[in-house]
Amino acid sequence: MKFNFADNQEIESLDTVPENFRVFYGENGSGGHRLRSDDPVVSAAVATISGLANSLNAARSDADKAKRTQVDLSPLSEYGENPESILEAFKARLAEQAKAGGKDAAGELQRLREEMTKANQTALAERESAIQGLRDQLFTQMVDSEAVRAISEQRGISELLMPFVRQQVNAVDEDGQLRVYVVDENGDRRYSGTSGNPMSISELVTEMKGNAKYGRLFDSEAPRGTGMAPSQPRRAQPPAAELSSVQKIQAGLTAQRLGRG
Repeated sequence: MKFNFADNQEIESLDTVPENFRVFYGENGSGGHRLRSDDPVVSAAVATISGLANSLNAARSDADKAKRTQVDLSPLSEYGENPESILEAFKARLAEQAKAGGKDAAGELQRLREEMTKANQTALAERESAIQGLRDQLFTQMVDSEAVRAISEQRGISELLMPFVRQQVNAVDEDGQLRVYVVDENGDRRYSGTSGNPMSISELVTEMKGNAKYGRLFDSEAPRGTGMAPSQPRRAQPPAAELSSVQKIQAGLTAQRLGRG
């Protein structure tokens, strides 16, 4: 990530900001945009992303330098502490073997080569593992920062939706920058149906809200209740002993009709 928040506190256009970071900016009242550093959530996210990005860049630089210049010589400590002393010790070992008839000199040389190669591969693998760990952390932070905001705006349940959002997003290294893209089930990049640009996480969340599979994880925007007037409670019929003469006659006629039916 080459984008620097510190150098872009105030900007004229969001076009200069990577799409994943535009959520951190708001209008400044003069036609431009300002980093919403007064928002504690934005401030914390920016600090975390910047720290991870710096660590990732430093780790990549160290790994590149190691590939060009450094070799872990610890497995060859029995020969010496640096390439020069190892070379001298190895020459002495070969000389001793030559005096003894040159027994297994070729095997010793091959063993030395294999140990050096293995040591170098192990050191590079450890550096690559560290880089991948930082890359994963940065990816998660970049996705979560935008997704949590989008889910909140759509009144969704972040804890339940986040795993589904992450599985539809992929990170790609482009010119040394980690970019996040929404992808389909085949891993192909998706594009917005309105702008034609790569689909944003916000657009993905909006789409998920209208999907039958994920829609139940959002609060319904329909008003509560059925909209029907509450039914009127039935008036209790007074006990037979309390009925008037007219009521007794009506009750008798009703019972007679029901009996004929």
